[in-house]
Amino acid sequence: IRLRSGVQDLRIPPGALFRPYLIRLRSPAPIGAALRAAPSGGRVLSSGAFGRGSHEGVRLDVRGPSWLVLGESYNPGWTAECDGRSLGAPHVVDGFANGWQVGPGCRRASFYFAPQRTMTAGYLVGALACLVLLLVVVLRRPRRDRTAAPPVSRPPPIAVDDRPWREPVARALAGGAAAALVFGFVFALRAGAVAGPVVAVLLWRGISARALIVSAGVLLAVVVPLLYVLFPGTNHGGYDTDYAFEHLGAHWVAVAAFALLVLGLARTIVGAMRERAAPERAVGRAGT
Repeated sequence: IRLRSGVQDLRIPPGALFRPYLIRLRSPAPIGAALRAAPSGGRVLSSGAFGRGSHEGVRLDVRGPSWLVLGESYNPGWTAECDGRSLGAPHVVDGFANGWQVGPGCRRASFYFAPQRTMTAGYLVGALACLVLLLVVVLRRPRRDRTAAPPVSRPPPIAVDDRPWREPVARALAGGAAAALVFGFVFALRAGAVAGPVVAVLLWRGISARALIVSAGVLLAVVVPLLYVLFPGTNHGGYDTDYAFEHLGAHWVAVAAFALLVLGLARTIVGAMRERAAPERAVGRAGT
């Protein structure tokens, strides 16, 4: 299709069977002395090997000033080296990618995502911790005393106090602050900013564990499916990168349900501890 000069709008009618994903435009370049004298940049001879947060073994043929572009979403955590020399901080190229300026003579390049090294170290520490815990369980198993008399009966089940009991304002605020820190770290700062006040109000008003669990079940079994049905994402044929963002509402509702379940579990455990501690306090007062 021949297009005239200027801004062009491409419109695809609804119901079209095929839609282009990429459009290639071809136009003759203007001929001028400056353009003819411009040195050629370079090319990628081999894209190397892709690892977990790294690209290594990239071979280049750079013959003039060029931009070395990594087609990953821009992040200042990406670092690049050319023949063992750091290329400095990345620049935004093409509106999304990471780019570094390189000159003639750059032959081998590598890219590393610096935060990944911290995560890898965390994985190793976690693996070692699990190994230590496994050794503790295996090596420190309690020996069975054959001379001891067998237990007469199993311990009674944990008594659950499902009565709504209110926390003082100070404890409610402390619980809300703890929830804000935890949910802000696990999910997002905005999640912590919302979870903190909500948890503080629920603790202050004395919502029972049963009510919290039922509310979470309604959110997960009713509200989340309805959000997916009533507000479906736009299907562009499987390549829409914004599809997940169109369902953020359902995601945050599920996070709210998770927070209610955690709070219900905490109330159940605290109530059981209070029920168990009550007889002990009564015995202590009688003995005194």
